Amino acid sequence: MKDKHYLGILGIIISIIGWVVLGANHFPFVYMVVAPQYVNSLNALELMEQKGQVLKKGDRGFQEISEVIEILMARDLTPQITQIRPLRGGGDFLTLPAPSKFANRLRLEITFSNSTKQVWDIEGIRRAIKRRYLTLDVFLWGSVVFAVGLLLSLISLLIKEEK
Repeated sequence: MKDKHYLGILGIIISIIGWVVLGANHFPFVYMVVAPQYVNSLNALELMEQKGQVLKKGDRGFQEISEVIEILMARDLTPQITQIRPLRGGGDFLTLPAPSKFANRLRLEITFSNSTKQVWDIEGIRRAIKRRYLTLDVFLWGSVVFAVGLLLSLISLLIKEEK
């Protein structure tokens, strides 16, 4: 009899975990657990876009952003990237209104280990970050975990009690 109750409680707990994973957009800590590099790179990108922060080697998210930039530049860089600075026209960081059709483009000054600098207009960096670091289908796995929890709860209801 107690096993039946424990199985039901376990099913409920697993269902709740599945529900939380399904709502990952509302519970950001889920992404920190399943894809920390994705979260680090998005946080770094937001700091660059909103505050014009310069990313340097060793900063959180720098490694992830520089890997994505190398992929978008379509080449293996042999001096390594040491600094990434967002630009706007002649100097500062890119400031665009939210619904702008150009909001997916970012102008960056990239400094390499041999001290050379290049300015690149990077397009689609958010999509590239998602493709690179969010390889787990969170919705699918949340659904599976939720279904397993429901199944365990149903099984606990169907187990006959011993007299």
